[in-house]
Amino acid sequence: MSGQFVTKKLGLFFFVGGFFILVFGLMAFLPNGEVQAQHVDAQFTDDCSECHKQAVELLAESKHAGVPLSCDNCHTLIPGEEGTQHPDLYFSTESEESTCGTCHIDVYTQWTESQHGFLSMTCASCHESHSLQQKLTEDNKLICESCHKEQVTGGHDSTHTAAGTTCATCHLGNERACF
Repeated sequence: MSGQFVTKKLGLFFFVGGFFILVFGLMAFLPNGEVQAQHVDAQFTDDCSECHKQAVELLAESKHAGVPLSCDNCHTLIPGEEGTQHPDLYFSTESEESTCGTCHIDVYTQWTESQHGFLSMTCASCHESHSLQQKLTEDNKLICESCHKEQVTGGHDSTHTAAGTTCATCHLGNERACF
């Protein structure tokens, strides 16, 4: 009887061990958040620059300049009659979940779960879509000033600014690192 018990226990040990090896092996093939565009179609971008020169130049000078992106990573041709081409067919603007959120999943998730996300603010609420720079209004130096002028002005004279922190250091998403 004790030999059977040892055999069952040993079998269970190998089964559980094999299961964990399988699970961890599969996890090695899961996406890790450092996703990049799968292809670059330089011809597509060149074609776009004929009419959309400013947008292509802004993207080329943005933080994404070294990232393999082309216009069709964010824009897809809306189908129409067979044989019809752009400009008669329009290009869509894909959702930020499928564009910005593809590579910046952590920031995107924090944003959508924050008060800003609950107010239906999107990436494009604060960032220019092609240059990716902050949308600044009036004499503001930070995008947060557009809605939070009083708080930002008070923060400029605080020790937070002297310490090199920004609004995002404490206020990005639901997690507030400073509190």
